[in-house]
Formats: sequence, structure tokens, C-alpha cells
Amino acid sequence: MKSGPGAIKVFSLNWVETGRRVPRKKKHVMETKVRLVDIAERAKVSRATVSRVLCGGGKGSIRVSESTRKRIMDLAKEMNFSPDPSARSLAGKNSYIIGCLIDTQASLQKNAILSRIEEMLNERNYRLMIGQAHDSYRRLVKYLADFRSYHVDGLICFAHDYQEFSLADCFRPEDNVVFIDEPNVPISHFVSSDFHQCYQNLVLQLVDAGRSRIGYTTFYSSLRCNLSKIWGYRAGIHARRLESFELNIEQIISPKKLAEQVVAYVRQTQLDAMILFCNDLFAMAVCRELAAAGFRVPEDVAVIGCDNSAFCEYSTPRLSSVELFPDTLAEAAVELLFSVIDKRPVPPKVLVAPEVIYRDSTPESLKNG
Repeated sequence: MKSGPGAIKVFSLNWVETGRRVPRKKKHVMETKVRLVDIAERAKVSRATVSRVLCGGGKGSIRVSESTRKRIMDLAKEMNFSPDPSARSLAGKNSYIIGCLIDTQASLQKNAILSRIEEMLNERNYRLMIGQAHDSYRRLVKYLADFRSYHVDGLICFAHDYQEFSLADCFRPEDNVVFIDEPNVPISHFVSSDFHQCYQNLVLQLVDAGRSRIGYTTFYSSLRCNLSKIWGYRAGIHARRLESFELNIEQIISPKKLAEQVVAYVRQTQLDAMILFCNDLFAMAVCRELAAAGFRVPEDVAVIGCDNSAFCEYSTPRLSSVELFPDTLAEAAVELLFSVIDKRPVPPKVLVAPEVIYRDSTPESLKNG
């Protein structure tokens, strides 16, 4: 090796004091992007045929059999092929990406809907790009800008029902957006649970079971998702000419604190049924606090939760709750979204009927009915 002034000395340190050899680091090798021609060679078809199947390209005269289409789709998945969204957009083609806005504090049911949406999009060879934020107009708008830069084919929006701000002015007609729950956005498409009819029927069924002092509890009563529940409750109350009992809590508090407030309200108003529009965890806390205060559930006070989580079967007593059918909501949202993308005439809203699952926290006659 050359020595002297200016010489470059190269050292290879492969040993430490213990005498154990230190393995050399492997050089990072960039993965080669899978091309249409790569899939064509494996499938033993032309590049134009692959383009027709995966990108909607090729001339209209190119016809592809179902077996060939399936072989190409399987190979694309195996080889982790993904179309370049920018290139496809410049060519006037779909990006095969769907954007999704969801709150970081979304309920278990909202996340169950999102999970099913992802499954359905994967079956259609679409990818899902998710933007998460909580109570932040700036971040949600930034995510919308990111989605547009990726030329997403459509949007599914969970995060839009806020007291502090509205996203009504953020969406464009070309966004192809479908909302989960009714938004405060004119000329929009949305999928929602039919809470109005559900809670109206629930009140009527409780009255038929002998209850006459029926109340509800909710957080943030002015949110649109809660308003439909409240209106349904009031419709049932007015239909039977009963007094309404409404405990609205305009901030999020712990299950224990909410339960304490509910028990105090029950004692004050002598309620014999309490409907909780918030999730089952809060309803279970109410059942526990009622028992600690000497109330029997359901003999003295019936309790009904919302979401019908798996824990309802294991609570004491087993909790009656409203089943929202998240898979059905997800499937309806995806079908509506692709109808909007394809410019097919569709109704502005799709309502999914919830169902009350009666268990041990409500009168026995309701389970048998």
C-alpha cells in the first residue's frame, strides 16, 4: 500500500477485543419496480393484454378471457405490482388508490367499518391511503391536499362531524367523496345508520314492556350523528305522550364520572329506563354504578348501550345494545363510492337499519318478543 504524505489509508475493522468477528453490513439493494412487461413474460401474454387487465389500457378490441385475467391478477399480487399513480393520472386513467379521512379517536365500530372497507378495496386491486387527525381542521385539510397530489380515485370520509369547525367548504365535486354518517356538506353522498327509526322503536318497545320514565344520555348533543338519535327518541316519547328526560353532557368524561352523573340523574328523576347513545363501555359502567347505589338492573332501571360490542355477552348483567352492522355499512359505502366514481345515477344517501339486541339489562319480555 502506498505510504507517505497524502496517502489514503483504508482500514477494515472486523474484530473487537473479545475476538468475535463483527459481520460486515450488507449493502441495501433497492427493489426493482415490477413492470407490465415483467408480468407479461411470466403470464406468457402480451404487454398490451396485461395493461388492459391491470390498468384499463390497450385498445378496445383487446379481449381477455376470465382465466387469463385471473392469472394476470394473481401474478400482479404475487409480484407486488402497483401502478404509478402520477403516470396513470397523466394518461387519464385511474390511480387505483382510495383516500380515507378518519379521526384518531374513532370508535371501535368506525374502525371495524374501515377494516371491512380495506378488505373490499383489496379485492378490487385498490390501495387505501389513510389520513388520521383529531379535532384539527388544518391537518384534515392537509391530508385532503395530499390525497389530491396522489390523484386518488375517490375519498371515504369518517372525520367530519365536529363542533368547532366544518369541512363543508373543503371538498370539491371531483373528489368523488362518500361520507360515513350524514355530513354538513351540501350535495353529498353518505352512508349512515337509520338511528331515528331505531330509537323511536326502542322507546315504543320499552313502553310496551311497562316502562314509562325513559331517559337518554349522550355526549355533544349538537353533533349530527347524535341529533338523529335524539329525534328518534323524542318521536317515540311524543307518540306515547310521555315526559322526556335528556341528560346531555357537552364534554368527554371518563366512564366512571359519566356513570356517577347518570345515577344521580336516575335518582333525581326516578327513571325506570336509561338509553346511552355513547358506547357500551359507558353503559357497562352505568350498570355497575347503579348496582353499587342499590338499584337493580333491569328490575328498577333498564339500561341499553350502543355498538353491541363483544363485551356485552360477558358484562354483569349481560348488556342490551344497538347493533350497527359495520360490515353492511362498509359494503354499502364501497358500492356507493364506485357508483359515484363511475358517474352512475345513485341516491344521495344509503341508510342501514340497526337492531336492538336485548339481553339481561332490559325486561325479559323484550327478549321473548
